[in-house]
Amino acid sequence: MSDIHEGGCLCGAVRYRVTGQPVAAYVCHCNYCQKSSGTAFQMPVFFKHRQVEFSGETMQTFDYVSPTHGRTVTTQFCGRCGTRVGSRITRAPGIQILSAGSFDVRDEFAVTCHLFTETKVPWVRLPAETPCYEQHFITEAGEKVEPLAIEG
Repeated sequence: MSDIHEGGCLCGAVRYRVTGQPVAAYVCHCNYCQKSSGTAFQMPVFFKHRQVEFSGETMQTFDYVSPTHGRTVTTQFCGRCGTRVGSRITRAPGIQILSAGSFDVRDEFAVTCHLFTETKVPWVRLPAETPCYEQHFITEAGEKVEPLAIEG
């Protein structure tokens, strides 16, 4: 796997270059990810801010404050074509999240787990070999949660 990863929006107005490997890459089935993407789940790929360099046009942003926990998710998207390129979350201030589908090569990152499976759509089948969590893998207090037992 390369240590340089590039990607951007559909029309090419926003581009990025990432150096190094991600902190995490998982599939999220939460209501926010479903609603904001218009599909069953999202695959956010987490990098440290210093690993990511953006070029091209400045992205537009939308701030969403969760009614559940009050934290903000800032969605970053191309102002021309509307492609969601990334996001930032207040829970992880030093992290830049990039949408897995926005990478030029989309098969370089392995899924480390599935989150918020309690709200997944019924037709999504969870893999037995990947850790799955009903909600997040850490509690609000920062404690680790045990994954669900998924039978194949």
